[in-house]
This record gives sequence, structure tokens and C-alpha cells, in this order.
Amino acid sequence: MLCGLILALLFHFSVNTTIVPDLKQQKKLYIEELKNRLQTSLRAREKSIANLCDSWTEWGEMNAYMENPAAEFENKYLTDFSFLGHRLNVILILAPDGKTLFNKNYNEYVKFLAFNRLGIANAVGKIKKTIKETRRSYHGIINSRFGPLLAAANPVGNRGTLILGRFMDRKMFDRISFHFTETFRAITFKDRYSFSIFLKQMQGDDFHFREDKTKITLLYLVRDIEGAPSVIFKIEAGNKLFRVVRDHTLLYILSSVLSLLLLGSLVYFLIEKYINKRIIGISKGMKNVRSVKDISTRIPPDNKGDEISSLILEINNMMNKVEQEKEDRQHIEQMLVTNEKLVCIGRLTASIAHEINNPILVIGNCLQAIKNTCIGSSDIHKEAVAVSKKEIDRVRKIIASLLDFHRLDREDFSDVNLNEVVLQALEFLKWSKKLNSIKIITKKNRDFFVFGSMGKLKQVFINFVLNAAEANTGNKGNLSIEILPSKDNGFCEVHFIDNGPGISPGIRDRLFEPFVSTKQDKGVGLGLYVSYKIIKSHSGEIIYNDTYKEGAYFTIKLPLTNKSEDQ
Repeated sequence: MLCGLILALLFHFSVNTTIVPDLKQQKKLYIEELKNRLQTSLRAREKSIANLCDSWTEWGEMNAYMENPAAEFENKYLTDFSFLGHRLNVILILAPDGKTLFNKNYNEYVKFLAFNRLGIANAVGKIKKTIKETRRSYHGIINSRFGPLLAAANPVGNRGTLILGRFMDRKMFDRISFHFTETFRAITFKDRYSFSIFLKQMQGDDFHFREDKTKITLLYLVRDIEGAPSVIFKIEAGNKLFRVVRDHTLLYILSSVLSLLLLGSLVYFLIEKYINKRIIGISKGMKNVRSVKDISTRIPPDNKGDEISSLILEINNMMNKVEQEKEDRQHIEQMLVTNEKLVCIGRLTASIAHEINNPILVIGNCLQAIKNTCIGSSDIHKEAVAVSKKEIDRVRKIIASLLDFHRLDREDFSDVNLNEVVLQALEFLKWSKKLNSIKIITKKNRDFFVFGSMGKLKQVFINFVLNAAEANTGNKGNLSIEILPSKDNGFCEVHFIDNGPGISPGIRDRLFEPFVSTKQDKGVGLGLYVSYKIIKSHSGEIIYNDTYKEGAYFTIKLPLTNKSEDQ
């Protein structure tokens, strides 16, 4: 009885703290989404006429007309087609002094009207004042005698104002309703009876919604430029979905509570009898492990030979591995921190050296010019120039040392046989266990000589062989190394082709950047970067063939020496 009462209270609490608030939040989000859709559609209508008005103000003939109004322009460009073709109802062109240069209004029932028949003089005056003060465009709604008028106005240079407008009629409302599967209706202030009823329901708010047993009703009021109510949009959506979700969720929770009550009672007795006491023993042992510093703690073994005994054994084995991993990780982290500091210091020093070098060069040139023009000057001037030049030379030496710090270690360059470099790289790796995962095939047709560093080139080739081996860990793969003449005269190519997983598309564009690794969390990401820098220092390039789909395909292209041509 006590358990049943507790579960009933928990059930009531969970419903009122999870299901009910969540449904309210879902309704709120749904209503907000309806409102956003309506505003977006309305802004699209405003933007269309605003874009048309902006296009006309940039029109060369329109600018000329503002300076010299002529009937020829009106008869040619501001005809019936201007109204019908662009679905316009108002075209109003005003001079800088406010004088009306052109004014036509069109209504499909009464055709052309005089400007004052629309009753929008006050709104036009407010638009002119706004544009004159801000020199910015305007788009919004104007209430007229024939209904809401969607209007846009733009300043035409410093010469006047252009105002275009179209009625918010059934066609426009149909376009807005196209964005809704819900029931949609637009009521304008011209429909006085319905408009006043809905306006009263909104209780002075511009946005209002209500809910009953069958539907959710949303009312959205749009005002004109003078703040007067213009259009009320009404959207009705059924709330059946929310009621079904709520009812089914409550039923599901009730069934779950009853099932858990029965199942929990059964499991409780089984656990208490066979498992709980031994688990408490494990828990007491693990309480001693409060941080990484306490991982040397072990749980006393349980020799009953069942799953819990195996669990204790696995926990102890895991603790042994974690302790070993901790030691290994500390060592690796220390190495990584050291390497990252060296890389950052190298970049920083190189950047500083380059920034200082340019002004030092300018100062040196200026001193040289002073020296050339100081012939016959006093000894003090000559001594000052000599001392300054000496100090500048000392700064240049410091800059050169900073740049050398950033560069890779350099060795003396000489004619190097690429075949020998490959053989030495493979000889160096022959005792490595990593090569057990791949079979290496080398191909050559003759000796190729390049001008470079045997040690640095060997470092590059070793890196590519190790990358292929690590990519095929767990699988017996193949690596083909082939040295061929390039299609470009004076160059040769070293091809590394393996049948591993290849390079993922996400890092191909950044393959030769520092700290970009193809080995996920296993690599530092400097191997290819260092190799790229070495090959660049040999006037060569590294190319990744992204059309090769059966693994990774890299080509190293290097310039040949005259010794290769003599072969």
C-alpha cells in the first residue's frame, strides 16, 4: 500500500512537472511558428514593392524627369501598363519642394481616380517628412478609402520622392494563405462589422490567441503608418494532436508505473538474495578510488566462479591497465607539450623576425643615403653613421638567427641518388614491427639524381612508409614505391601507393597543415607537414591523388641534376 501511494504521488508529480509544462511549451512554440510564418509572408509582399520602388529610383530616365518633368516621359513610361504590369494602384512623384509632379491612382472598379479621392494625404505627408528627415526608404501600410494600401517610398537622389502602392486585396491575401495549411482569413478595416468584433476580442493587443476544445485561434493585427488598425489576420488550427499526445502519454506513464511496480518487487527480492551483498562489497572497495591518484587500489578477489567473480577480476584488470595508461599518457603529454612549445616558439620568432626585417632594411638604406650625402661633414656625423650601420648589421644577424630557429635543421646539399635513399629508408625500417602489416614492392628503371640532403629525404620516405604501415594496422596491405621520370622535363617522381583506407574528404584540403592528422587521435599531425617543408626546401612538391579510390596515392616530385641526364 505504501509503495502504491508513493508511486501514485510520483505519477501525479511527474505529470504536472513534465507532461503538462511540455505540452504548454509545444503549443507556445507552434503558435510562435505560425506568427513567424505570417510575418515572413507579409514581409515578402512588402519587400517586392520596396524592390520595385528602389529599382525605379535608380532609373536614369526617372532622375531626368525629376529635373525636367515632361509629358513625353509620362505617356511613354507611366501608362496603364505601369499599373497593370506591376499590379500597382498608386504612382506618386514629388518634387523637392513637395510639389506633385505626377499623380495617378487606379482601382479595378472605378479605374483612375483623383489623388484626394483615396484620402491618404495625411499619410503621404508623414512619409515625405520621414524621408526628408532620414533620407531613407519607407515601406509599410496606408489606410485608404478603398482599403489597406501596401506602399513603398524612396528618395530620388537630392531631387524628390517616389511613392508606389498597391491595394491589399484578395489576390495578395491568397498569396499569403499559400504558406498555411491551417484555416486562414484576412479582415480589413473596410469590413467594419467583423473588424470591430475581432478588434474587441483582441482587448487592445496586436497579437492574441485563444484555445477551446477543438481548435487554437490566432489573431494578428497590422497597423498603418499612422498607427491605426488596418488588417487582422485570423488563423485557426486544430488542437486534436496535442490532446492525443497528452492522453496517450498519460496512459503510457500509468502503464509504465504499474509494470515497474510489479517488476521492481520481483527484482528486489532476487537482487537482495543473490547479488546485493556482494555488490556492496565491490562498492566499498571502489569507494577508496576517489581520483586518479587512488587507482592503485584493488578489490579483494571473490572465488565463487560466477559473473560477479568475473566482474571483480575484470575491474582489477581494468585498474591495472588504467594505471599503466596513466603513466604512458603522462609521458606522451609531456612530449606533446614540449613539441607544441617548440613549434609555437618557432612560428612566433619567425613572425617577429619578418616584421622587424622590413623597417631595418629601410633604416639601413636611409643611413646609406645619409652617408653618401655627408661628404665633408664633421667627424661626429661620420662616426654616428658608422656606429648606426654597425648596430643595424648586428640586428640583422639577430634576425637571421631567429629565422634559422624556425627553419628545419639543414644539412649540406649534394647530388643524391633517389634509389639509394629509398633503399636506406627501407633498411632503416627493416627491424620495425610496424612493417609486418604491409608488403613493400619497389620499382625502378634507372638511377635518378637530385640536389639535396640525403638525411632529410630519407626522413620523408621513412614517414610515408610508416604512414602506409599504420594505415594497414590489422590488415595485410601492399605498398608500392616506384621512381619514374616526370612528364615535366627536368623532374622525376617518387610514387607511394598503398591499399589502405585512404584519406577522408574532410581533411584533404588541410592535409599539409600542421597538427592535421589522418590517424584520428593517434597522431600529432606534424609528419606530413614536416615532409612538405623538406620537399619544398628541395624545390619540389608533394601531390595527393584524390581520384585514386583504392587507398592512398602520394607523388613526390623533385628536380633532376645534370648527373641524371648523363645516365
